[in-house]
Amino acid sequence: LDLYERLSDAEYRKKGISPVWTIDEFLSKVKADDLKAANDIRYVRRKIIEPAVSEINEVSDILVQYHFKRTGKSYSHIFFTIKDN
Repeated sequence: LDLYERLSDAEYRKKGISPVWTIDEFLSKVKADDLKAANDIRYVRRKIIEPAVSEINEVSDILVQYHFKRTGKSYSHIFFTIKDN
């Protein structure tokens, strides 16, 4: 729900893209920053991002895809592309 509320913002929908957030900023925005395993990007993707994106795409008025950016060898940022459903 937190992710949907952020991504359904009229400004993001108009641009078709969310801001680029650091992984820590993103976890804070979706209220998952206190999870111990959140430091593992595989866990974050499997348990937080993919279920949320799947649910948004199935039941909402927008379609979203997530994308990671790397810094060196590790993922450091995330952003979403947004389309009307």
